[in-house]
Amino acid sequence: SSTGGRTFTIRYEKRTAGLVSIGIFTPSGRRIKELVSGRVQPGSHAETFDAAAMGVSNGTYVVQLRTEKGSIAKKIAFVR
Repeated sequence: SSTGGRTFTIRYEKRTAGLVSIGIFTPSGRRIKELVSGRVQPGSHAETFDAAAMGVSNGTYVVQLRTEKGSIAKKIAFVR
């Protein structure tokens, strides 16, 4: 979800304890921020990314969530 176009909250559920990695990438694949990298407990989780505070330019980026079971990627757009 987005608040004001420059801050995003990534929410996810983990059914069992395990490794999670969440990263923000440019369309060309360069990682600009790693939000989570490590073991998390079961339950609901939320990670916030503030593009303005990081000095990230407007544009389209990719959020990738990876676990030991697989991965998912979604496009996001940072706008003013």
